[in-house]
Amino acid sequence: MISKTANKAIILVGEDCQEWICCDSLLPALAQQGIWLAGYSELQHLYQIHRVLPGIDTLLVTVSGQGMVKLADHWQMQHAGDWVWLPSGSLVQYQLTDPDTTTPWQLCWILFYSTKTPALTRYQSGATDQALQLKLLLQFLYNEQQNPKADQSSTLCCQQLRILTQRVRQHTMVAPLEQLRQRLVTSLDKAWTVAEMAESAFLSERQLHRLCLQHWGQTPKHYLQLLRLRHAAMLLTSTSLSIKQIAHQTGFSNPYHFSTVFKAHYQQPPGLYRLQKHPLFIDETQSD
Repeated sequence: MISKTANKAIILVGEDCQEWICCDSLLPALAQQGIWLAGYSELQHLYQIHRVLPGIDTLLVTVSGQGMVKLADHWQMQHAGDWVWLPSGSLVQYQLTDPDTTTPWQLCWILFYSTKTPALTRYQSGATDQALQLKLLLQFLYNEQQNPKADQSSTLCCQQLRILTQRVRQHTMVAPLEQLRQRLVTSLDKAWTVAEMAESAFLSERQLHRLCLQHWGQTPKHYLQLLRLRHAAMLLTSTSLSIKQIAHQTGFSNPYHFSTVFKAHYQQPPGLYRLQKHPLFIDETQSD
């Protein structure tokens, strides 16, 4: 499906995508909780959203798979447990990272009527352990929507949805780590040291090491490298930047070292990864 509206919104939904959508016109209890639309999607092969929703705040929560969301002037990869908050009036733009993957991007999304609360008028992102619970609740709510006699249970379900989305947006990860993560993803080209990372998070190096292992399951240096490789993979599949440019933008001073590290992680060198994943190169290969 291709949809374009007056404000130049673009909505591309492929035939392999499945979506379960709840709306306040069918479930008035949603509106009582300040929610316009809510849903759960399994996205594969073709999916792209590009629109502005005045008066509507957007919460996206990834259950599994991966996609990417544009936050202000940069793209941010989304993996299991990641969430982003897109405030009213901002560009809502997200899409699949790899259209050819056999693993769908499982995504929960909730569109709120904006309250203009100062804390909710800026881009936010974080990680949560509530994603699967949110998916199950949305699936149950969708089934309730099909039952016109389920007024009481749907009201309770919508109340629970509001509570759960508030929990999602409360950083289950300690605040210093989340603040550090956001600084890292916006400055991956910087030659970060562990000491600088600890200072940025207002932690000692020992505290940072302990918290990273506890919440990320990796040391600070390994987590930083993972962020760099994920961003590099996104640039390879969505831009025409050279390998050298991508290496530089993701904090690798030596493109040969970048290629070695990338191949060790993705089991493919950057050039081959791009050849198999980038739509431009795929089209050229198919035309041959």
